[in-house]
Amino acid sequence: MGDPGLKKKPRVILKLRGLASKRWVRYLLYAAGVFTVVFGAAFFYFFFSYADVIEQRLHGERERTLPRVYGRAVGLRKGQMLSVEDLVSRLNDLGYAQRQQIDGGGQFTVVKNAVTLAPREGPLADRSVRIVFPTPRPVKTGRGAAPPESPRGIQQIEVRGRGTVQSVTRAAVEALVAAGGRPESFLAAVGPSIGPCCYEVDKPVIAQLDQAFTGRWGAWVKSVGPGKWMLDLWAANEEQLREAGYPSVDAPVPHRKILL
Repeated sequence: MGDPGLKKKPRVILKLRGLASKRWVRYLLYAAGVFTVVFGAAFFYFFFSYADVIEQRLHGERERTLPRVYGRAVGLRKGQMLSVEDLVSRLNDLGYAQRQQIDGGGQFTVVKNAVTLAPREGPLADRSVRIVFPTPRPVKTGRGAAPPESPRGIQQIEVRGRGTVQSVTRAAVEALVAAGGRPESFLAAVGPSIGPCCYEVDKPVIAQLDQAFTGRWGAWVKSVGPGKWMLDLWAANEEQLREAGYPSVDAPVPHRKILL
């Protein structure tokens, strides 16, 4: 006696061979093979593409720079989760050139944890924008020390204009006088603003000062290195007020004068 299942196996094999010899079965197998290859290629492509996007989101990146595709401007805001390297990469994608000193629009500089750029167009085309990031943590030395990650998060955005170079302060006084006001009745004060200790400028700004205030701007600046100066905006605007006929009186206010 034997196993009755063993007698049926040759018949099954013969049936499969018979099906494989049919033309429509072969075409069906070819189509299934092509479909499997195409589906597998598409699956792996989208899998790795979305894996990169998910990895970027997990590391804090919230936006993707696609200004050339959609024709929109890149926006920066305080608290945006970017690092210095992220911002430099975006500026490079936009065609901005990194320079030691900014000589015109479409350029930027990197100094420690701050990036200063000159927009090419838009409402800030004639100004410079300084983006400040957190100060990097001290680097740990020794074997097995992991490379430090760049701190993320924009701490401060400073828009530096040309108001002082264009004598906006003096123009304001002259406009008030033209409207019937008397300078001796005016009250002006220097409010919270960047002081002479911290406002660093470069050659392009000095060139503008020299053109607007030839022979006078030297008293407002202090050299702090090759091509770098600290500019006293308070003193520059006080001088413009005096030239407009506005008297000044020292007042016992901490850190600065009040102009009366």
